[in-house]
Amino acid sequence: MVVQSRKVIARLLCVVFVLAERKSYAQYRQKQIDSMLNIATQTIDIQQKEKLGVAIYQASKIINYDEGIAKGLMMRTGACFNSGRYEEAFKYVVESESAAQKIHDVLLITQIQTAKGTIYNKLGYYKEGWLTLNSAIVVAKKINDPGSRHYWLGNIYTGLSQCKESLDRDSKDPLFFIRKSYLEFKNVSTNAKYVRGYILATYNMGSIFLELHQIDSASFYLHKAATLAENYKDDNVCAFTYKELGDLYYTLKLYAWAEDYYTLNIGVSSRLNNAYQLRDAYKGLANVYFMLKKTDKAANFLERYTTLTDSLNIVDKSAAKAPLVYLLKTQDEKTNKNKKQLAWLIAAISLILSIVVFTALFISGKLRRELNLSVATVDKLTKETESNIAKRKKEDLSEILHLAMENNPLFLTRFNQYDPEFVQNILDKAPHMVAAEVEMCVLLRINFDTKEIARFTQSSVRSVEGKKRRIRKKLSIPSAIDINVWMANV
Repeated sequence: MVVQSRKVIARLLCVVFVLAERKSYAQYRQKQIDSMLNIATQTIDIQQKEKLGVAIYQASKIINYDEGIAKGLMMRTGACFNSGRYEEAFKYVVESESAAQKIHDVLLITQIQTAKGTIYNKLGYYKEGWLTLNSAIVVAKKINDPGSRHYWLGNIYTGLSQCKESLDRDSKDPLFFIRKSYLEFKNVSTNAKYVRGYILATYNMGSIFLELHQIDSASFYLHKAATLAENYKDDNVCAFTYKELGDLYYTLKLYAWAEDYYTLNIGVSSRLNNAYQLRDAYKGLANVYFMLKKTDKAANFLERYTTLTDSLNIVDKSAAKAPLVYLLKTQDEKTNKNKKQLAWLIAAISLILSIVVFTALFISGKLRRELNLSVATVDKLTKETESNIAKRKKEDLSEILHLAMENNPLFLTRFNQYDPEFVQNILDKAPHMVAAEVEMCVLLRINFDTKEIARFTQSSVRSVEGKKRRIRKKLSIPSAIDINVWMANV
């Protein structure tokens, strides 16, 4: 009844915003927006939450209410993320970050950075996700309210566990971060405002234990998470948990129970319109029916799984380009800003020199000789400056090579500062190239051979050669041409 009442109130507020005249009292509408934000925060239904986010954003734009704009965009970010629409989620979180620049709200900045880091991870940009989430920790620790601080630190540690697992498959650190996340959420587990975070953290504990094949612990946390999610009507966590319970019982060869949970997952994922969860459920049911010798059903779900996987692969390739374009654009903006600052500096120096020159026209021979000496000094300084720039270029390249050898996350960012046009040229020639292949092109650009790339990226030589073949194919590089030479001439 409480949930239904909130839905009714939310719809009424949407109508109020639509019918309100644009020249009505701005302060009163701001109060309306704040009320609507409060309702949206407590709304469980993802579609309703997205509609509220749109209404909040549009109403806030009318009165230039920056906080409402940023928070409305974050509502849309969350709805897109929970529906598996990660490219849209990234777009809205970047817009929200831009809108929040004028707002000194530690909680909102923490929310934005956490969401941005998590989405980076979902789109395969694990290094960027790792750096963004670590920055979010610094901000989150400044949150005054203990409950909010525990809640957001819990979310950040969850994101870091996913990044760490993707960056280093053999590392035990994901369990370390999952435990930290669980302990943060446990501090607020009795607070209705934050209980859903605790439910998700409980699911994460079960999921990581299942991955580590610690069945008893996995069963305990996953069943606990399922019960809590059902009680609080959290469909998002229900979908995750049903899938993991299906995997658990499949591992235990209790196929009838596995079938039940995969079927439950399909029902919830369909309501959420989450194609990724549906894909996993189809695959799980196909495996179950093969084991139960129900070949017709197995073939049916395998076909559904294959069709959906093909569609999602196309979506993923398109979505993965958005953060790369954003990163390149951000870097270009920084470069342009530096260029403008340099232009102002040159203009200031030119002005000073002009003053010196005009002053020198009115002074005697002694001052003229001093002026000539000053010009000679300027020439000397100019040559020294040019020499220093060339030296700095060499130092920059040395630093980039060192970062590459250490497989440091800052490697690609520093290279883009050093050579901002190369990556864009590669993407112009092959728009569907993924981030890992772009990084391989950069390593070839700085003349690393196959064995060096394998050693520095902790990959096998065979894996590196496979990536080089795919890159040749995408860029149409003839086999007779040395790929390193080709990259050096792009």
